[in-house]
Amino acid sequence: MTAQRASDALPFMDATRGLRHLIHIGEDFRRTSAKRLGIASSDFVALGHVYWEGPALPRELGALLDMGSGTVTAVLDRLEKRGYITRTAHPTDRRSLLIVITRKGREAMDVVYGEFDVALRQALEGVGGEEDAAALGNMLERLSDAAAEAIAANLAPRSEGPGQAAQERR
Repeated sequence: MTAQRASDALPFMDATRGLRHLIHIGEDFRRTSAKRLGIASSDFVALGHVYWEGPALPRELGALLDMGSGTVTAVLDRLEKRGYITRTAHPTDRRSLLIVITRKGREAMDVVYGEFDVALRQALEGVGGEEDAAALGNMLERLSDAAAEAIAANLAPRSEGPGQAAQERR
């Protein structure tokens, strides 16, 4: 990194460090919540996806979790054994199954996310008022969109070898 690029990055250092810390707290929340529900962290991610997005195909969950079909089947077996999901016939493709959250799964996630929301609300109240919270919410939405684009662009496959792209960007 050139001296100019390093000095340009200085104003953002505290913000990126704070965001990384917040991400780690979110990861801790996921691990703790999974343990409370008696499931693995990857199971919690799969359950969360079905909770937020609705019924999903096993292959969709596999892509989300970067897992093969056998591993996804094990995740679904564990979630089904706990009563958090069911596998139902797909309405238009009889070769496929849909993963659907059960009432027990929805209620468990409602509690988990409800407690998390209360904790975040208390934290927000401790650092600012309603206007600050609204502004932060808008900024985080824009930041999430921009970060998703930037990360996707930086993680896109490149034809050059490892390290070559970094050297060319300098």
